[in-house]
Amino acid sequence: MIVILLLGPMLLGNAAFASTNAGVTYQGRILKPNGDPLEGASVQFRLQLRTPGSQNCLMFEETQLQDMRNSKGNFSLTINDGSGSRTDTTLLGLDKVFANKGSFTFDPATCSTGSTYTPNSDDGRKLVVYFKDETMSVWEPMPAQNINFVPYAFETKQIAGFGINSLLRFDLPAASLKNTSPLSEAEYDKLASLIAGTSTDYTRAGRLGNSVLPTMGTGQVLGWTGSAWESVDTVPTNSVTTVKILDANVTGAKIADGAITSTKIAAGTITSTNLAPNISVSTTGTVASGISTT
Repeated sequence: MIVILLLGPMLLGNAAFASTNAGVTYQGRILKPNGDPLEGASVQFRLQLRTPGSQNCLMFEETQLQDMRNSKGNFSLTINDGSGSRTDTTLLGLDKVFANKGSFTFDPATCSTGSTYTPNSDDGRKLVVYFKDETMSVWEPMPAQNINFVPYAFETKQIAGFGINSLLRFDLPAASLKNTSPLSEAEYDKLASLIAGTSTDYTRAGRLGNSVLPTMGTGQVLGWTGSAWESVDTVPTNSVTTVKILDANVTGAKIADGAITSTKIAAGTITSTNLAPNISVSTTGTVASGISTT
């Protein structure tokens, strides 16, 4: 079936991303070769959004059914308005389809060449529409249309004068169903304190309890002076010997009662030179003289 197509303006829906009917509106008129309008009771439209380059990869596709009786051949279609049936497998929402960031990977069978697309900042998209009424056995294509950057409502280059690279933003997976919420005032304050290095919720690198950590050497441990951290040497095993104890530093007042017994004194370690005057030890190890009473 040969038809004459009179295509009207193509408009981009200006609804917000969150709206379920945000989409691309496509208007036109279909005339038969004899000049009569197409006014079928069940006219199917197949709408596709494709990448603009030679890849020509399918990003979005849905079919819609229109009753065009008494329409004089006029039609108006809005992609993603809820009246159509999604027929592609990309799971991309329109906000992702029109986002000029990141890269996309597609099933090679849905592309003319290759399978990847990395958009430029001013890339548009391609709209391809097919139709058939109840008398047609095959889809009839309409000329492909370019959706240029100027009428975009989905993708803007600036927000209040800030470029897209100057904004904190989320980059969720294409098929993600997660809705991100704005930061609360308390959350903003925490973020600001992290940036300023004044957060009390987290410890800064090189600090413990908001006090600076010292440089540590091998075998040293961390010690607290009451106001600051310091590196402290550990005491190795057997490091305290008789040669390291000052004379007269160990007194009776520092030795607990009963702490020294015969089992703790090595044989031959106490000689007459170690004893007070008037006390001597015989060759058999017994005390030979009593304590002086003078």
